[in-house]
Amino acid sequence: MNLIPWLIGTIVWFLLSSTVCLYRKNNGLIDIFWGLGFVILSLVSYFTHPIHSVESIVVTGLVLLWGMRLSIYLFIRNWNKPEDFRYAAWRKGWGRHWVRSSIFKVYLLQGVILQLIAIPIFLTNVIDRPYLNVIPHGSSYFIIVGAVIALAGITIEALGDYQKSIFKKDSMNKDKLCMVGLWKISRHPNYLGEIINWIGIGIIPLGLVSGSYSLISPLLITLLLYFVSGVPLLEKRLEGRVDFESYKLTTGAIFPKIIK
Repeated sequence: MNLIPWLIGTIVWFLLSSTVCLYRKNNGLIDIFWGLGFVILSLVSYFTHPIHSVESIVVTGLVLLWGMRLSIYLFIRNWNKPEDFRYAAWRKGWGRHWVRSSIFKVYLLQGVILQLIAIPIFLTNVIDRPYLNVIPHGSSYFIIVGAVIALAGITIEALGDYQKSIFKKDSMNKDKLCMVGLWKISRHPNYLGEIINWIGIGIIPLGLVSGSYSLISPLLITLLLYFVSGVPLLEKRLEGRVDFESYKLTTGAIFPKIIK
């Protein structure tokens, strides 16, 4: 097991993201580098490992598809926009210490979280991988099921982003909540797709002896989006709006409501 390429990929991501964001004085741009971080780790670990398994090929391909789509979409949407209100509020609170606080509370923190969510990539691309059973019987089912689930998640996330972008382009919808398409059944279908994607990717390494650790990834991303950096922060400024309170009653935060 060679950890040096993985560490190099992590350092490259940290220096690239922090340098660009601090230079532009916009910590919100870190969102662009989120998906790109997984892409960097996947490529570096894949091409520096001497042996490629089916798991490593599939996981790397899925991460490239998910991460590049997300980063390109966020780059187009956010690059020339003002700093996201969440990061702007933090910057204001940090005052003259905003650079130091940004390094520790934005870039290093996201780097640690990135490492934990990237566990399936680490298991398939870095660790020398003994199998639970004879190949392909111990792993092929996990690979197929995981890939199908991940592709479904990527599709949902992309479709949700597309539907919202079309909705916001219509001047008639200014200051209105997007409640069309997937947004009819989930207040955050892009988060739904993200979680489903990582559930799928987390399933793929389950045929490996250490594969059960990959389930940390979807569990962590679900907890973060539900309770920390996703739904709570985005919806806080909508609280009290009549249309939003009505929307909450009929539509689940991420997963669709079974009973309304």
